[in-house]
Amino acid sequence: MNYAGEVVVLDSGSHSTKLGFSGESLPRIVIPTRYHGRRPIVGGRIDLWDCAQEMWLEMLRRDLSVEPGDHAVLLTESPGEEARDRERKAELFFEGLDVPRFSLATQSVLSLYADGMTSGIVVDVGEGHSTVVPVLQGVAIPSAIEYSRITGESLTFNLLSTLKHSFNHESSVHRDIVNHIKDKLSYVSASVAPTAAEQICHYTLPDSTVIPLHQKTLNLANQIFGGREPLQESVLRAMSSHENLPGCNISLSGGTTDCPGFRQRMCRELRTALPAEYRPSNLTNSKVALGMYRSWVGGSVLTSLSSFARMSISKDEYQEYGPGLINRRCVMEQGYDDIYALYSLSGA
Repeated sequence: MNYAGEVVVLDSGSHSTKLGFSGESLPRIVIPTRYHGRRPIVGGRIDLWDCAQEMWLEMLRRDLSVEPGDHAVLLTESPGEEARDRERKAELFFEGLDVPRFSLATQSVLSLYADGMTSGIVVDVGEGHSTVVPVLQGVAIPSAIEYSRITGESLTFNLLSTLKHSFNHESSVHRDIVNHIKDKLSYVSASVAPTAAEQICHYTLPDSTVIPLHQKTLNLANQIFGGREPLQESVLRAMSSHENLPGCNISLSGGTTDCPGFRQRMCRELRTALPAEYRPSNLTNSKVALGMYRSWVGGSVLTSLSSFARMSISKDEYQEYGPGLINRRCVMEQGYDDIYALYSLSGA
């Protein structure tokens, strides 16, 4: 059977899951990564395997309206996954969900594919984990991956601590409200230095209570770029890990990078810290408007290529060679010329 145009792209992070089909420009479904109030994925890793299986089965059938047995599936994953965990994912999808063909792809690599690139540094600031990943010719460099404590979740927690006087007690409901405040009203200023004039906006809680929000409270710049472990330092360390990386493209991924001012501030910090010949060649321009969709879009690009079959395994191959085949087959070493050709033909 030819699976071209029928591949389901499944991008699950700690906060949300994006689902859709190969070749499409955006996911069809974006829903929280939760199942009956439980969080099967924590810090970008699967924590509750049975829960994750049931969650994905429900998402495919109820939300995407497909039967897993009728579609090949590409599942995205965090960089640096253990070989055994990759094998468990193959077992889950072939034995638990009965898919006919399956593949894995690293989210950071896919983020570059979304912009038609195969080499660069991917700064992924997600809800539960943040990484800075150097990628050369479509392959992440595991030894050079930098992990940051700056995550969407940590920023929400810090904002909740600041606003705790606005709530009678802490609860998951209040965390959801504060997360909404962060997503809708927070920003990154051009400088770590405080602004001269302090402005106040107001936010209406579900119970109609109106709370004041100071500009300083909503400015995430100091937490991201001015703390003890500023994000730009992780980028600089990753950039110095390989001779071909200085001056390369930098791709921003993850919902936190969609915060107004984030791209401009990152560019400013790197240009300040680096000599001219080492400064990134591309940072602010992107073909994908939202960082939270970047890895899903890259998966859509990858699965639309004729070479995708060489980067996935069929159920027959799984049954013959076992789950270990996923680690030998799905290390994407082919198809990069196809990606360049695809973007050249489309004029993207």
